[in-house]
Amino acid sequence: MYRRKLIVAAAAIFAASVTAFALWSRDTVSLRTGGDGPHDASPKIALAYVESFRKSMPDPDMFTHLIYAFAEFNDACDGVVLDTPERLRAMSELKKLNPDLKVMLGVGGYKREGFSEMARDRKKRRAFVRSVKSVIDTFGLDGVDLDWEFPTTEAGGHTASPDDARNYVLVVRDLRKALGKKKWISFYSNNSGAFIDLKGMVPYVDYVHVSGYNLAIPKDGQKGYHQSPLYPSRKLGGWCVKKSIERHISLGVPQEKILMGIPFFGRGRTPFPTYVECKSFGRYAGDLEPQWDDDAQAPYYADSAGNLVLGYDDERSIAAKMDFVRANGLPGVFIWNYDSDFDDHRLGKTIGRLRK
Repeated sequence: MYRRKLIVAAAAIFAASVTAFALWSRDTVSLRTGGDGPHDASPKIALAYVESFRKSMPDPDMFTHLIYAFAEFNDACDGVVLDTPERLRAMSELKKLNPDLKVMLGVGGYKREGFSEMARDRKKRRAFVRSVKSVIDTFGLDGVDLDWEFPTTEAGGHTASPDDARNYVLVVRDLRKALGKKKWISFYSNNSGAFIDLKGMVPYVDYVHVSGYNLAIPKDGQKGYHQSPLYPSRKLGGWCVKKSIERHISLGVPQEKILMGIPFFGRGRTPFPTYVECKSFGRYAGDLEPQWDDDAQAPYYADSAGNLVLGYDDERSIAAKMDFVRANGLPGVFIWNYDSDFDDHRLGKTIGRLRK
């Protein structure tokens, strides 16, 4: 089911990417590249999504924030259901080992069916808010993250309404009223900033999670592009994370509310699957060796003809992204997801070191 929903969502990801490409030329914001110049030296947010069905428990000192991914909607679409409440309890108890750690409830993601039905109905919306607050209070959590990835479009494989964007604002408004000013509220936004009323949402939330990945999904027989390049690539073309961040600022999201996404997975084509976790690269790479695109500040695998067959992130590209975050005063990064890292957690450790 999880893999099927990933494949269904690919159409929406592609549509969002095309929208972004069409609109970027109109953007007027231009952020700095990393490197020389003043840098923000303050500690940064390092947030990890932790999937609900996994067995491992995150290192409480590696990341500053953890999100349980995900609670889903009940049959009435007016409340949330936890498939592994014991895992959420264990995640919350990690705060005993690190009192500075924050743990939040994630709602939706690949379990996003039900958002539209809830948001359009006042009674369901209020019941949903009570349900979320109950989970936060019961498990001692620090807030909630909403992953309604594609409001207003059924391309993501779920029901939708033209009024979704307006109704989504009502959801975060009601959540803020119920949770108060001290609880965390955030939401995921695709790279184009499409489908969501960003200006309407921003006053009620602490952070906007700008995807930073799925910018391209390589396909057999077609030119391959990076899926998460920080900067434009002269070698491969395509789009970049810097443009995604600039796009969101142009649409009204303050820089101080933007968390930049970093994938712990790759997007590939033969001999790789479409979606592959970092820890599984070796299973498919064979004799292929990693390559580096200096323009994009991104690694990739290429076939014998030099064509990209897998786009991903490594320690070097993450270091460049953390430098970009500091150069532009962004508050930090988030990753999808903790258990997709290499077995030695080299990517998480890199972020954990560079965030300080």
